Amino acid sequence: MKQKKYNTPEFNKLLKLEKEHKITIGLHRSQVNNFWFRTTILGKIANILTYLFFLLIIIIFVKFGIWFGILATVLLVVYVKALQKIAGLYVRLRLFQEEELFNAAYEAKSVTIRDNKNGNIICFPDEWNMLNDDKVLVLGVSISQESFPILYKWAQEHPETLRDQVKSIAKAWHEGDALSAMQALESDLQHG
Repeated sequence: MKQKKYNTPEFNKLLKLEKEHKITIGLHRSQVNNFWFRTTILGKIANILTYLFFLLIIIIFVKFGIWFGILATVLLVVYVKALQKIAGLYVRLRLFQEEELFNAAYEAKSVTIRDNKNGNIICFPDEWNMLNDDKVLVLGVSISQESFPILYKWAQEHPETLRDQVKSIAKAWHEGDALSAMQALESDLQHG
């Protein structure tokens, strides 16, 4: 009997944002196909059939000529594209049902998360909170338009560079404290 899995609030928020079309979750096609082909019986059968169809195309080229060979090749391409769509749908459903599987795929860089507001790829789970309209989470520190107006805008436009800059300042001048580094950076940028 399968146990009911409970998702973390972060994962539930991610699913909600995907459903609301605020983010797009992309999957690496070749890894999706490999996962489907290796974990399902239907995928294994479809994989074997692909090789058999390829051999059949060679036989058709030799026996019936180039035009029938081209037609058979086109049909194989349609078959493979259909398999890719089915595999993608299957893996997408599995990833959204099992948080551990999603996390493993995300850490292996098989999954990308894109912010539909600005088109940026979100690289780290702590940046998932960036998609909140009011606040942005940078290195565990929640910032808003009111508290850090310059850094807030920076986080909206270039989150990776802000994170890297804050990390550098925190390490060099603030004993690793991200909040102190952000306060100092915001002050420096305001007074210029």
